Amino acid sequence: MKNDNLKQYVSARKALLQEKVQLEGRLQQLNQALGQALDQAPPAVAVIAKSPTRTVRRVKRGISMKAAVLEVTTGNPMTKPVAKAAKPPKKRKMSAAAKAALSVVAKARWAKIKAAGGKKLKAV
Repeated sequence: MKNDNLKQYVSARKALLQEKVQLEGRLQQLNQALGQALDQAPPAVAVIAKSPTRTVRRVKRGISMKAAVLEVTTGNPMTKPVAKAAKPPKKRKMSAAAKAALSVVAKARWAKIKAAGGKKLKAV
């Protein structure tokens, strides 16, 4: 289970990195088509934590990491489908002839007990 989650993470990360490279290439093409330099607009930065000694900053993304992972993983399953659970075996059914035979034997046994005055018979 742990290895499976790790494999899913690695493959999702790989897919995201490939998509990032593709998007950066497309953005470069768009900027060239528009005649803009690549370094004119700095990326948007958000301050996520301040402390007296340092300020932690990160680049804002248009999509959250959770949403990006969900987007990548919803397209194609990362694992093989789980096999359907096996059906429990069918109950064995006794035929009518077998039931009738057992009924005759049981009735004969009770007839012997009643004839003996209700006392149990000794095992033979």
